[in-house]
Order: sequence, then C-alpha cells, then structure tokens
Amino acid sequence: MGGRQRPISRPREAGALAGVLGEQEWLLPSLECRLIGARAALLAGDMDTVQSLVAGIDGRTRSGPSAQRMRAWYGEALGRLALNDRPGALSALSRLKVAQDYRATLGPPSYVCELRRAFRSSPILP
Repeated sequence: MGGRQRPISRPREAGALAGVLGEQEWLLPSLECRLIGARAALLAGDMDTVQSLVAGIDGRTRSGPSAQRMRAWYGEALGRLALNDRPGALSALSRLKVAQDYRATLGPPSYVCELRRAFRSSPILP
C-alpha cells in the first residue's frame, strides 16, 4: 500500500478514535471523527451507528468557538436525520443558516451545503 491512505470505511473505528481523542481533551478532532463516522454510517444506512456516534458528542462542544458549535449543530442534524426527524434536522440546519449569514466573520460553513445534499438525496426522507 505504500503511501496510500485508506479512507475511513468503518464508522465505528471513527467513533473509537473519537473516544480516545476526547479522553485527551482534543474536543474538535474528536468531534470531527464522530461527524466523519456519522456521515459514513448515514450513507451506509446504518442509523443505529449514526445515533451512537452523535450521542457521544461532548456537551462542551456546544459552547466555545463558533467552528466547534457549528460542527455540534451539524452532528445534531445528522442524528435527527437518522431518526427520520425532518423538522428537527431542519431546525439544526437553521442554526447553520444563521452562521452562514455571518460567514465573513465565522468562515465558510461547508456543513450547510453537505446537509442540503443529504436532504435532497436521503432515501429515508420524503
């Protein structure tokens, strides 16, 4: 395999890594691992794993820097999407839309675009 990196194909591995990072107080990298795993699980149709990964998002990520809060909101939206809770997912998405309004100061919230794609292509939503 040489220098090739293997893509994360196992969401639970992402969750395990997130746990290790969280124990070391690396909140943002831990959160990113959970989001990567949750997105992969959502695409694979594994809603239980999505729920498990987003349930493990540390409550401290819902405060602090804006980038961290936006990612936590995105995790909330993924979890609600996995529960087929479209209104709840849209509610979380609306918080990201507010962040998008302030993108000049906060930076680009790419999660808004990803969620929009998820809503359009999700087989579990009408």
